Amino acid sequence: SRLASAGVARMQKANFDRKVWQEKVGTYIALNEFSRKKVIDLGLPAEKVVVKPNFVSRPPSVRKEVGKRALYVGRLATEKGVNVAVEAFRSLAPRGIDIVGSGPEEQALAATTRERNTIRMLGELPYEEVQIAIRGASFLVFPSICHELFGRVLVEAMSLGVPVVASRWGGIPEIVRDGETGLLFERGNAEDLAEKARRLFEDEELNLRLGRNARERYELLYTPEINLRKLLEIYRKAIDA
Repeated sequence: SRLASAGVARMQKANFDRKVWQEKVGTYIALNEFSRKKVIDLGLPAEKVVVKPNFVSRPPSVRKEVGKRALYVGRLATEKGVNVAVEAFRSLAPRGIDIVGSGPEEQALAATTRERNTIRMLGELPYEEVQIAIRGASFLVFPSICHELFGRVLVEAMSLGVPVVASRWGGIPEIVRDGETGLLFERGNAEDLAEKARRLFEDEELNLRLGRNARERYELLYTPEINLRKLLEIYRKAIDA
């Protein structure tokens, strides 16, 4: 509610004025360098903000071959850029994209794609079925136009050996390395997204290479074991400080 939001804002300002967050907290954890810089800009001491990303559990298996369709998984909302993805794929027929999720744009999207096999609306799916859908996709599309701090589905795709086509915005480029684990396109640019998607559809060797690199990067940065070690190291340093 507005009342609750106003109360939180007053509390935040009061704590900043009293320097509680600057002086009474030893360590802050940011999900990536993008969010670290944001909170430093807000007034937190740079030396107290460390980076540790989220992680996902290691899947039982990875993809064996390149799928035929792209995949979007997420909230169906304007800020997530799903409308950009739909616009891009209208120019890619007969190549198609499956859209998994629900949200405020669901009915509008369904109305515009009802008779188009190019764009299929699958609604919400159980977690296990989402994993199957990602594993069977040619690539994941992540077209967000808002400041994403950490898109968990990006790492889920990487863990399955599936490359990502994502917007070059916010913290996304720290997860998806352009030309290495996926391809980045200009935020909100449907033509650029379509061009990058076409490349991965038509160049199977590139698709497979990016997928292998994505899996290797997952093993390097985003497994539970690696993140536990990072978290324990952060705790030890905070205790010793």
